Amino acid sequence: MKVDLVIATYNRASFLKQTLDNVLEYQNELNKIFVINNNSQDNTMDILIEYEKKSPKIKVFNMDKNLGAPGGKNIGLKESKADVVIVLDDDAIFCSYNPIKEIINIFKQEKDLGIIQFKIINYQTKKILNYEFPGKLPEKNGDKEFYTGYFIGAGHAIKREMLEKVGYYPDDFFYAHEELDLSYRAINNGYKIKYYPKVAIYHKKAPGGRLSPKEVIKHNFRNRLIMNYKYLPLKYRIINNSLWFLKTLKDSKNLLIPLKAIVEYIQIKDDLKINKLKEKAIDYCRQYNGRLYY
Repeated sequence: MKVDLVIATYNRASFLKQTLDNVLEYQNELNKIFVINNNSQDNTMDILIEYEKKSPKIKVFNMDKNLGAPGGKNIGLKESKADVVIVLDDDAIFCSYNPIKEIINIFKQEKDLGIIQFKIINYQTKKILNYEFPGKLPEKNGDKEFYTGYFIGAGHAIKREMLEKVGYYPDDFFYAHEELDLSYRAINNGYKIKYYPKVAIYHKKAPGGRLSPKEVIKHNFRNRLIMNYKYLPLKYRIINNSLWFLKTLKDSKNLLIPLKAIVEYIQIKDDLKINKLKEKAIDYCRQYNGRLYY
């Protein structure tokens, strides 16, 4: 089973260097390492030139504009021909024993597995943060593997066969919830998602280089509106949209932010491809903490 690794990066040169040093420790077990430079304005390109010389397995794509997290990842995912593709944030490093071997083993054991999420540990606190854990009470359950209805993007692995069947990340999201969009499609096509703590990463949560706080809040709500319309039956959509409107209003303290998100959603609504969750997928989400209501 061949394994590739994909990293999308933007303006995080110093963190990227540490990530690549870590990844190269496992280069003998990896087929190829794809790094997508989303038009960084720091010295990222210089670092990537240096690392391409260090390993023939590293292939760099320098984009002429910032494609966002999902767009950047998709470049690597589409380029890869391996059986499994690891996706790693540019500020994350492996911290568990034999991570590549563990990834191969679990995909060989479970044929209906489409995605695994790694255990994500905050680099500074050495704890699992609630928003980077696809379940409840990470302090009690962080070392247990379990099926889940969604995954967090900082560190995960995807089966190639699944991508070819359900498609890639939504390019138009730019930021926020691209993992949930892919999760819905995976589940709707009969694939399972598993939290798999035998593979663990430290996540450094590097600051800067991204959207403004207001843009982040707006994108979160906009993308949820899009996904809810595409995938959720009406009763779930009404509750989900209402809760996200209230959250957006609370977080932004500005009525214009959720209204802008709604306007942007309405502008593209008629072009969206509807792919409602089947009853079996709804049952899976109910059983495994899927994001139906929020």
